[in-house]
Amino acid sequence: MKVILLFFISFISALSQAQTGKLIYGSTVQKEERSKEELYLMAKMWFATEFKNSVVQDNEQEGRLSAEVFFEYQPSSSQSDTRAKGRIKYTVTILTKGGQYEYEITDFRHEPSNRSKGISVGLLTNNDVFPDRKDKQRELKDKIWKDIKSELSRIVFPVYLSLNEAMDTMNVPNHNGE
Repeated sequence: MKVILLFFISFISALSQAQTGKLIYGSTVQKEERSKEELYLMAKMWFATEFKNSVVQDNEQEGRLSAEVFFEYQPSSSQSDTRAKGRIKYTVTILTKGGQYEYEITDFRHEPSNRSKGISVGLLTNNDVFPDRKDKQRELKDKIWKDIKSELSRIVFPVYLSLNEAMDTMNVPNHNGE
């Protein structure tokens, strides 16, 4: 129940970004029994496990880790055009502090597999429809846009669950090396 509640809180955070238009899933999670250093090491281990083939940018002094990752996108709706098949790249960032960590999953960008003949909707925002209302392929891109956004919860929720579980269960050596 706690996990579901935290997940919905993260979606509330995403909705609060409506003013900027940026699509962000994220939240602050309290771990009062953990130091900044412990949380940083746990987050680093999680990145190494969850995103093995990604380059992780890290700044231990700030307690910040981030990586650009992706998932393969296959149009699921019969109304979506197969020319939209490709990748959705996104960024996962964790900032650790004493007793808490913040995570943010954002910067979702669609790239078709076939760059010359593919159809791309680009950067996803909080808009319900494809934002360029003057685009000649607007109606098609609206369908692709909605299809991709419906896929995001299928992708983001497992990432969140994996992070939450890792930050709850990972053991890190204490400062005495025990």
